[in-house]
Amino acid sequence: MASIRERKAARNESFCTALRLALCPSLTVRSFTVLIVVIDIVMFIAELSLHPMSTTEFLAPNSLSMDVLGEKDPRKMKNNL
Repeated sequence: MASIRERKAARNESFCTALRLALCPSLTVRSFTVLIVVIDIVMFIAELSLHPMSTTEFLAPNSLSMDVLGEKDPRKMKNNL
């Protein structure tokens, strides 16, 4: 935790800093949550780079790119497709 000298007065904080301190005070770049979010974003970009986005669902990657990346589809597994 920061010492008293290093801490800013509440009136000197920006709105974004106040939100960050109120909602996620212990979030750092090296935290597990940030790591998972970065991996999710990289996988989403990889799926979009293989096949364009399908227009049936909002922000849904194409099922062909998910097949290439190893999606586990129960119907395909049952029917040996």
